[in-house]
This record gives sequence, structure tokens and C-alpha cells, in this order.
Amino acid sequence: MRKLEAGARTGNLVRFNLSEYFRVTMSGRRVLVFPSAAELGPALAQLVTSQAAKSLASGSCCFSLGLSGGGLVSILSRELPGMQNLDCSRWLVGFCDERLVPSDDPESTYGLYKNQLFTKINIPEERILAIDPSLPVQECADDYAGKLRKECQKIVAPISDSPKPPPQRVTLTLPVVNAARCVIFVCTGGSKAPVLKAFIYFLSPLLSLLNTGPVLGYFHEERWSPESPLLAPRVVLAIICRNAEHSLPHFLGAIERLNYPKDRIALWVATDNNADNTTYLLRDWLINVQKLYHYVEWRPKEKPRFVKLCDHHLTGVVLTGFFSAELLGEGCTYSALGNMLLSAYAGEEGPKHWPNQRYARLMKLRQAALEGARDMWADYLMIVDCDNLLTNRDVLWRLIRENKTIVAPMLESRAAYSNFWCGMTAEGYYKRTPAYIPMRKQLRKGCFAVPMVHSTFLVDLRKAASRLLAFHPPHPEYSWAFDDIIVFAYSARMAEVQMYVCNRETYGFLPVPLRSHNTLRDEADSFIHTVLEVNVRNSPAEPSRHLPAPVKKMDKMGFDEVFMINLQRRVDRRERMLRALREQEIDCKIVAAVDGKAMNVSDIQRMGIHMLAGYSDPYHGRPLTKGELGCFLSHYNIWKEIVERGLRTSLVIEDDLRFEIFFKRRLQNLMREVESKGLDWDLIYIGRKRMQVDRPEKAVHNVHNLVEADYSYWTLGYMMSLQGAKKLLKAEPLTKMLPVDEFLPIMFNKHPVSDYMEQFERRDLKAFSAEPLLVYPTHYTGESGYVSDTETSTVWDNESVRTDWDRKRSRKTHEQAEISTEAQNSDVMRSPLDSTARDEL
Repeated sequence: MRKLEAGARTGNLVRFNLSEYFRVTMSGRRVLVFPSAAELGPALAQLVTSQAAKSLASGSCCFSLGLSGGGLVSILSRELPGMQNLDCSRWLVGFCDERLVPSDDPESTYGLYKNQLFTKINIPEERILAIDPSLPVQECADDYAGKLRKECQKIVAPISDSPKPPPQRVTLTLPVVNAARCVIFVCTGGSKAPVLKAFIYFLSPLLSLLNTGPVLGYFHEERWSPESPLLAPRVVLAIICRNAEHSLPHFLGAIERLNYPKDRIALWVATDNNADNTTYLLRDWLINVQKLYHYVEWRPKEKPRFVKLCDHHLTGVVLTGFFSAELLGEGCTYSALGNMLLSAYAGEEGPKHWPNQRYARLMKLRQAALEGARDMWADYLMIVDCDNLLTNRDVLWRLIRENKTIVAPMLESRAAYSNFWCGMTAEGYYKRTPAYIPMRKQLRKGCFAVPMVHSTFLVDLRKAASRLLAFHPPHPEYSWAFDDIIVFAYSARMAEVQMYVCNRETYGFLPVPLRSHNTLRDEADSFIHTVLEVNVRNSPAEPSRHLPAPVKKMDKMGFDEVFMINLQRRVDRRERMLRALREQEIDCKIVAAVDGKAMNVSDIQRMGIHMLAGYSDPYHGRPLTKGELGCFLSHYNIWKEIVERGLRTSLVIEDDLRFEIFFKRRLQNLMREVESKGLDWDLIYIGRKRMQVDRPEKAVHNVHNLVEADYSYWTLGYMMSLQGAKKLLKAEPLTKMLPVDEFLPIMFNKHPVSDYMEQFERRDLKAFSAEPLLVYPTHYTGESGYVSDTETSTVWDNESVRTDWDRKRSRKTHEQAEISTEAQNSDVMRSPLDSTARDEL
């Protein structure tokens, strides 16, 4: 063996000829031996960056890097930032073996890398996957597994008896290691030599038998000639759209991001009878991506057949655009407003109405796609509706591995609705069954036989029985309703092909179908809500990069100001909320929340703050927390700004909420009605936790969706008038402080503790609440991902007393669950939009 020599150093780049180092090869593996960590570090940094470049050059969306702790932290932190042209913006970093300690603990692997490495390289914070150390070890492992790409086997294991303290860890399993493109074991120090020797000569040959993945050599002498892998199956992706301008950017963006070779996908795209820009968006997108895909078939139909013009729909409609003379002369369709009807099919009464001719047209198009896929000798046909968002990039591979003739990925929605049925009547209609909800909520996971799948599903054309499947014409014995999904389900039944739905993972989302009387605007707003729901607990649903970004016209919904409260250190929440507001074209002012955790007793005393005498938390019997103190001051500062600027009406929202469907229109309608009726109001909740459930709240006469507020918690969202803000400030609450959501009910004289109320002389705040509510929390107590900056804190005057609690055993957790089901008022007047929002199945 040759003596080791250091590499030549040029500027910050160290060039190494790795073949100069000792190498031991067995079963295709390689061992490099260095005289010291000083020589190992530059070579390791060079190897990591070369693997990153190789991964990204191969077309991967990111370079995934799993890191261990120990001496590796200092080695990488010293050498990696010095690499020339280092770009970590597309790296995704996880931790192979993490100690279950807070991130600021000296034992935290994440904390060490954060302080020593991540601040020196340009890796985005959201691309660093860290554990949630506040969870018990099993929950922590499950939570961390959800952040990593899921495999068929268990990928993250909880460890409670580690031989090296601390005993509890969260560690990756062997399937993850075996699946990596490159695995590097970095060992420094003579004490590890015996273990390394035992691994090389005894355990490694055994592991090589267990590892079924390919083993590659890195040097000329180690090259070998294995059989090349099989090409991915050929898939035809059928996209049939009508009036889908609102959904196409996000829908096509999801298609682009599928983790499947594009040169093995053929696009079959059809559209017709559009009143919006669907045709032009699809055409432009196909022009931009056609070179990426194996084949593109484009079937537009610009001129729909003229049937009739329904004059009775034109009353009171103001046209804001123009139809071409060619379009109006040869055919007709709907205006983008969704109010004027230029019908494309006989008997069609609206954009969501489906007469038989419209069903027949869709079935013929899908049949043409099926026959086209067969003519291309495709292996699979994938049907995807244009408002379905496939957020799981591996969904195609996942479905193919199920090896079913017809299989659908279960899609999430805002309600119980999904893209499968568990039961079907003898007449072919939907039938409720006890099996549906456990599958829909993923209480039971797997791939289940069902009588119906629709919207998004995969057909295996390699199976002999698939030759008998047809979308059109219906089977000769068919006598059920003339509906495309029922016709195809009947075809599968007659071909003796079982349909399946798979719910092992979260694959995507879809909107709840609207009723026949709904408009195109309703449909667009419903889809926007689907996008917002995706963003609550998943990576953002980004639009296609091959289409121009849609123009957004931002406004404040008629309010003088919209305040959004956000802690500066909660960047993730701020970005999610700004994205959600932008999707709804809502402008806002970001208010930097007061970080109570950063305040000390001296700061509090200097501000003249005194706690309300006798206050203790009703659930835990503790005094005010620093988080609750900061929350109160954040709202208090907004009330002061309302008065100082003379803002007549304002909306205040926090950064941990999710919006209800049609949020913007429902809120604007409510405010218009409140003003038209001359209602005298100070505060109107739009999001809260109703605490008094023994009796219904009083509905406001002649105003839809409004009740007089009773004792309530939370300040997720509320409207505040100028006179209301003046009343709150006049009460001088800093001298008698308690949580803000306890203070507000005192001010409208609805708090159940009379001792608290008696300390405030005037309690005449006129408080109301939207019913149903328009915003809800993103997470509830005890749910995975729940973080509370107000309650998970310390007592205001003693930093040693933490206020965490066991969420599973918490009385608060159980009571919140009960309240969420009981706190509903039934006698309030409902608006049409509210009725639409309540439709589920």
C-alpha cells in the first residue's frame, strides 16, 4: 500500500486524487484511509459536493443528504463552506440519528449543525428536516417519518435504550441507508479501529447479501458491467378540461413535478366549449413542455355547436369583456362571470349542470384517450380531472406497484368527500356504508376493493381484462343513470375487473363538487380553497413554471386595514399566511408580534404592567404565561393603532388559522349586510372557540350568519370598530392583565367568573360572532404539528416554571374535542354561500 499524500491546495479548493489513498474493496464497497482528520475533511467535502452535482445533473429535484453527529459536525463545518461555487439551495438535509433533546441542547445534532454549518451555507431553512423534540419518542419518530419520503417499510425508528447517552434517539433504518445513492461512513480516531475492522471483515459480507440494490465502483479498476435497469412503463396521461382557467396553473404545476420520467409519458389533452382562457393556457403549456414528453396529442375544439340562447338569464347582467364574433356566430358558452348563459348543450342550465349530451361528450373523449393509449401500446392510462392536485410526486410509481387493473389514489378534500365509493345501490347510485369513514380518515390503511373510483385513477393496459373496459358506448345491458363514472364502473363490473382505492399515503386533494346552480366563480373560489388546504400541512401547491403567473388584484375587502399578527421567528407561518392571502387577493399589514419569551420581569414592570388579582388558568391553575403576555400586547398595539389612525373598521387575524371556503365573499357579504341594517357593533368574531354550549346564542334579527357572542376563547380572527378599540383601551387592561381571550368576554359582560368582571367597571362592548365561523385553527391541541407560542411557554415571572403539558392526557384536549362538536347554533339565518359551503356528499 502506498503512503498517503495531501492533495494540492489551490485557493479554497483542495484537489485530491482519491486513487492515491489506501482503499480496501470487498463486494464493490470502498474504504479510504487517511492519516488524520485534517486530510479526511477536504476529501469528504469534495465527495459530498460531487455527489450533489451528480444527483442534480441527473434531473433530481433536490440532493438529499443524511447527516450524523459527533466528529462529523466539526469536519463538515470546517471544510464544506470553503468549497468553490457551493450552492446548497436545492439540498434537502435530514438527520440519521438524532438525540431527543431540545435544539438548543449541546447534545442536539441539529443544533450543532445549525450553529456551526447551516449559517455558513445557503441552504433554505425549510429544507432542513429536524425532529420535533417536544413530542414523546414514538410520536417524534412517527412525525419525523412523515417529513421524510415514505417507503414501503418503516424508515424511522424510535430508540429508547441507546448505549451512549442520552438514551432516547430518532434514527433512520437500514432500508433508508440501502436506498441511498451513496453511503459514507466517516470514522476518526484510533478507538474506532477495532469496530471498523470487525465491520469490514465480518459484517460487511453479510450486509452485502441483504442489500439488493446495485453496487457501483468509483475507480477505473473497479468498473464492472451490470445489466442496465428496465425503462419505466409507458403512461398516457389523459387531461380533459372545460372552463378550467382557474385551476390549470396549479394542476399543471403538479403534473410537471411528478417524479416519473417525462420521456415515458404521453400527454393526451382535449378541451372544448370554454368561456375562459382554458384553450390558450393548455396550448401555451403544451408548446413549452412538448419536448420534455414522449408524445403530445392536442384536441381543442374552439367552436362549440350552437344550440340556444337563454334570454331569461341575461336580466341584470353587466358584461365586462367581449366574445369574438366568430364564437358568437358559430357557438356559445358561459361568460366568465358565470351568470350569463350561452348554452353549449341542449338543456344545459349552468356551468355545473350536466345534461346527457354533456356526459356523452365527456365519455366519448375518454374513450378516445383509451383507444389512443391502446394504439400507442402504452402500459398504463392515467385519468386526472383538471381540478385534482397530485401533491405526492411519487403517486404514479405508488399506483403501478399496487399491480391492479384499476386503482385510484385516495384524494383529500375539505369534507368527507373523496374520489371513491364504498357502497353502491342496485340502481348504481351512491350508498353510505360504515366502511367509508375509517378509510377516508385513514384509520384503516391499505389498498381496498371498492365498487367505484373516479376523478383520478390508473388503468393497467397490460392486463388482458382491460381490453373489455370502455367509457363509451355504455354496455349493451346498461340501464343505470347516464353518468360517466357509473357507466365506467358498470363496464369494469361486466369485465370482472375489481376497482381499488389506495390510502396508504396522502396523494393529493380535490374540491367538493358544487351543485348545478353554482357559477364558475363559485367553482374558482372552491378550487382556491383546495389550494389553501394543501398549503396548511403540506409543501405549497406551486403553479406551473411554464405559464405566466396570474395577475392578482389585491384589496382589503372594504376594511380600512387588515392586520396579520406574526412572530418574526415564525417565518414558516408568515410565508404560508401571505401565500394564502395572496391566493384570495387580500392585502394586509404584517404586525410584528410581541415575543413574550424575550421579555423579563424588568421589561414588564417598566411598561407598567400588572397582573389581574386572583387570575389563574382554568385548566392548569397557573398564572399568566410569557406567551400569553406577548399575545395580549400584540393585540393591544393594534387597538392603539386603530385609534391613532382613526380606522373605522379593521380586520385582525393571527398567523395560525385556516380559511373556510368562500371566505372573502362570505365576509364581504356579512359586512355589507351589517352596514345596510345599521347594526351598532364593536367586535365581531370570525374565528373563536365557543365555551358556553348549554344554550344557543341569540341570532341577530334580519342579518344572515350573525349571533350575539357568548363566552368565547381564541382571537384567531375578529373585526374591530373604532369605537370598540376605544372602549378596550379605556379599560386600561395593562394594569389588570389576563389572557386576551379572557379579557374580551369580560368587556362584553359574558365571563363566567364574576370576580374577574368586577375589576372592570365598564363592560359594554357590543360583541357578535359570524355563524358559522369563517376561520379555524390550522392545528388543534394534541394534533401532530401543534405548536402554541402562548401556552407552551413559561410563567410570566418565573422562567424556571415551564407550561408544557401532556397533550394526550390533558383535560383541555378532551374538552376542546367536545366543544368543537357541541358549539353550533342552529337557528341563525343561512346565506346561499353558507349552504353551498355545507354541502359535502
